Amino acid sequence: MKNTYLIFAFAWFVLAGCNPKPSDSTEISSTVKADLVEVIDFHSTHRCITCVAIEKTSKKVVEESFVDELKTGKVIFRVLNIDDPENKEIVKEYEIYGSSLVLIIHRGDNKRAEDLTQFAFMNIRNEEAFSEGLKEKIRNFL
Repeated sequence: MKNTYLIFAFAWFVLAGCNPKPSDSTEISSTVKADLVEVIDFHSTHRCITCVAIEKTSKKVVEESFVDELKTGKVIFRVLNIDDPENKEIVKEYEIYGSSLVLIIHRGDNKRAEDLTQFAFMNIRNEEAFSEGLKEKIRNFL
């Protein structure tokens, strides 16, 4: 019984280290077409396997499914370490405090964020569902 508590405590500690942001994102109507969509994978210096998988799969989706949009700058994929002082302003702007996957939709001088963190953590074990869902989210704004 004691081992069960230790295993549970260890699992909780590992998962809490990822610290995904709660889904309090601003919902954006899919009727708003963007001038630019940024896909940003925020992470801390110390990363779990799930966080690495989210980055790898997100990058693959963007690079394989949005080739023309990447070339024209209509879609941008970035990976940012939240612990790096040079990323301090963007981390503060979007209230990032842990591993997060965020779409930034630029329309004229306006930009809005859609937090996909909960989606990412819930679907990353099914790469096909994750990939299709991310493609759909990006396409909704293009």
